[in-house]
Amino acid sequence: MKVYRFLIVLCVLGSLASCQNAKVTKEKLYNAFQNPPSEAQPRVWWHWMNGNITKDGISKDLQWMKRSGIAGFMNFDAGMATPQIVPERLIYMTPGWKDAFAFATSLADSLGLEMSVARAPGWSFTGGPWVKPKDG
Repeated sequence: MKVYRFLIVLCVLGSLASCQNAKVTKEKLYNAFQNPPSEAQPRVWWHWMNGNITKDGISKDLQWMKRSGIAGFMNFDAGMATPQIVPERLIYMTPGWKDAFAFATSLADSLGLEMSVARAPGWSFTGGPWVKPKDG
């Protein structure tokens, strides 16, 4: 009988503690929703379309990402048939492209943005209609 009463007291105390923890958890959850930690913020794909990049554009993009609550990005150089919209294209892995990439890396770091990089330009190595079925 004593064991039974002891178990009931434990259950009641556990329930009371659980209710108090629920209040704290609810407040923490609300605050975290209003100001999410970096690991809960979104990451995005950031396409550099066929050399249509400039340092000014890089700066504007990354500063916008930071202001918008984006915590990081996957940089992806897509070597597709995109029309030229900048005065001078920065073609993948040329000295100008590497300089722009170093600028983006440095700026992202200074803004606290997480950066990751795709392994190849566009879909040139990973697949598409130009890959024969025997090679797919």
